[in-house]
Amino acid sequence: MDAVLQLLAGLLNLSCMHFVENVDSDGSQLAGSAEEEALQAASALLGLSAEMLLKVTTSRTLSAGRKADLEEYSVPLNVVQAQHSRDAIAKMVYAKVFNW
Repeated sequence: MDAVLQLLAGLLNLSCMHFVENVDSDGSQLAGSAEEEALQAASALLGLSAEMLLKVTTSRTLSAGRKADLEEYSVPLNVVQAQHSRDAIAKMVYAKVFNW
């Protein structure tokens, strides 16, 4: 039960992550220090690195080529896409928890 509550607390912190346009490059970034704290808390509660959690919410990976020559590209997400990515992660985890 403690693990389930920890997971749900991580998802609540995930929902506190808000994004703004990245001024240095294409894509999005966390809006401020409160969002950085939410990222750190969510990643700790979910058992992920903060860098990985930020990467999966602000970019997507595309694979191109044949199996032997497969190349992966990281494509930055805009603010709306980053919000959708964050919400999709939360929905998937909630679904898995409640199905379990």
